[in-house]
Amino acid sequence: MKSGFDDNYSELAHSVAYRDLTTTRARILVTGSDAFSWLHALVSNDLRPLKLHPKASILAFCLDPTAHVLADLRICLLNDEDVMGFNGILVDTDVENLGTVMQYLDRYLITEDVQLNDVTLQTGCIAIQGPCSQMYSLVGNWWDLDLTGFGGGILLFGSVQRKEDWLRENNRLVEVSDITWQTARVECGLPQWTEDFGPQTLAAEIDPRREHYSVSKGCYPGQEILARIDSRGHTNRQLHLVAAAPGSNLHQGMNVLAQGEQTTLLGTLGSCSAKSPECGNASIALCVLRSNPIATGSRLVTSSGVDLEVIDIPRQRILFK
Repeated sequence: MKSGFDDNYSELAHSVAYRDLTTTRARILVTGSDAFSWLHALVSNDLRPLKLHPKASILAFCLDPTAHVLADLRICLLNDEDVMGFNGILVDTDVENLGTVMQYLDRYLITEDVQLNDVTLQTGCIAIQGPCSQMYSLVGNWWDLDLTGFGGGILLFGSVQRKEDWLRENNRLVEVSDITWQTARVECGLPQWTEDFGPQTLAAEIDPRREHYSVSKGCYPGQEILARIDSRGHTNRQLHLVAAAPGSNLHQGMNVLAQGEQTTLLGTLGSCSAKSPECGNASIALCVLRSNPIATGSRLVTSSGVDLEVIDIPRQRILFK
């Protein structure tokens, strides 16, 4: 018999479902004649693909000069005031990091023609995810952004009321539950601020696939450190996905040790899921581990004695670079 989780996950994995991000993410509007070039020089990823794909979204970081992550970002262009009531660049971040990002951007604002506006309370945002999500991509307020590995995008709204009206008009669309969203996010290797990384984490440790940063686009805060890491070929720690037997009790903060070397702490578990359909219903978790000699197939153990195996990310997200 299917559980509520099974049905909800199936809807996301095989059809389409939505997740309301209005209150969990914050949104900053960047405007002015220098906005694009100025922001491009401050964030960790190359924003130029947005000029070729105006309905794309790009992942990035705010970094300090030593390449430690201050905040994660999702960035898109707003080219039509009729769509959202705004025209400029929208910077989306975890709601906890709104103040950090505003302060970071303002620090580098000197003589440029750039304005920063917190539009979080004025706007709405819904993630539409799943293999059938493209049926919603023809509406004007759609931007491509795969957050689950099943494909999808986000719908941006110029007011919270417009978002609520849209949800009422599309009331047959299934909402992704907290458990399903967490499971899909962990399966596709998308780390979460505070759960998986924070200001003590290097960008290269949490983003081994370089989805959030570029080492070739030119200078930005932290770029020199990342270029050195790239030339060296590896970091001392790296994000991995680990799996345990179905039904195993995994939770955030649990210590991870080398099997047979229980005094060797390799890291701690981050985001966890009790049941991963993509991984044979195993319990899974993201964790940043000391990378040498950790590799796919490595056998580990938690401090409570749960056996773990490092596995490959089973599902890749489609992102613009």
